[in-house]
Amino acid sequence: MERKIRAIALVVKDYDEAIQFYTEKLNYKLIEDTRLDDKKRWVLIAPNNQTLTKRHCPNGAYFELK
Repeated sequence: MERKIRAIALVVKDYDEAIQFYTEKLNYKLIEDTRLDDKKRWVLIAPNNQTLTKRHCPNGAYFELK
């Protein structure tokens, strides 16, 4: 049986720094960056080789990575 990590959640101190690291250093793609309030954002990043389908997210969006 093949096992995969489908998704992980990370808490970061600086959203912009984290986005920059994943997109520039790891070549991931930024899928969503939505401000939830003055201190919180919903950020969805995925490896470039992932296919995007749908899944529920806190802001009402619906994404899934395959």
